[in-house]
Amino acid sequence: MSNSDDIFISEYVLCEKEHLEQVGFRFFETLKLPNGKEAVRAKLPDGWSKKRIDVYQINIFDSLGRHRASYADNLDDPQDINIGKVFLKPRFYTFYEQDDQGNMRETAKKNLHTETDNIILYVTPWVNLKELKYPETVHRTRELYNESEGWLDQHYPNWRDPTKYWDLD
Repeated sequence: MSNSDDIFISEYVLCEKEHLEQVGFRFFETLKLPNGKEAVRAKLPDGWSKKRIDVYQINIFDSLGRHRASYADNLDDPQDINIGKVFLKPRFYTFYEQDDQGNMRETAKKNLHTETDNIILYVTPWVNLKELKYPETVHRTRELYNESEGWLDQHYPNWRDPTKYWDLD
């Protein structure tokens, strides 16, 4: 029997079952989803909630209202092969930004409440990609990404682990 705190996980994206257990998810029986995949029924940690944001995705929030995970569901197509995928978000991540003039930069960010509610911790210089030719664009983009990741590696060595650093303000 399932309730509103249940999700049915068929695949872990950039996280492992152990990560979910560390933050308080509880796991129960395995069953078959309508898309043919096997999934394990999991209960959200105490105080966590979920909110459907569109027909395909449910966001999961911790007891402090922070967006901690996303879960693939599809109201229109129960056969969708993505149903059951869960993604536990890391506290820190890198993200590239591009402006209207074709300039790009890489940032290191700290997740707060939503995708748009975050703190920029580190920013690479703007680079005009229109002035570069392939494969130089790919090389320069990779350099910016490496610079941003390097900054996170230096300041938050376990930043890729989705269970770390959530106790920091």
